[in-house]
Amino acid sequence: MDTDVRRRDQAALTRLREVEHSSDAAYQAVALTAFNPKTVTLGGLYGEYHPQTHEWQDGLASCLIRAAVADASPAYKWIAFDGPIDCGWIENLNTVRPEEDLPPLKRL
Repeated sequence: MDTDVRRRDQAALTRLREVEHSSDAAYQAVALTAFNPKTVTLGGLYGEYHPQTHEWQDGLASCLIRAAVADASPAYKWIAFDGPIDCGWIENLNTVRPEEDLPPLKRL
């Protein structure tokens, strides 16, 4: 999703909650976290096992998802991987999806 479109959607949904439908539970504010996944390594993005200490270290994406799940506020939590897309990155996303899920992402 284009960054400007995402920001407009976030602003519109948040405004609906704050102004138009403040008592309706279907309308919630949006908490958006966007980052460029190309700025970190794959281990830094998804997490990795450290061979010397034998410990798992969460990556940026898993930390953001854990924080969003732990947040008890009713706001919608959006986590956007906002960066350039290439074939290698799409292939990595395909490896974390269940096999019975949607068909593989197509090459752009």
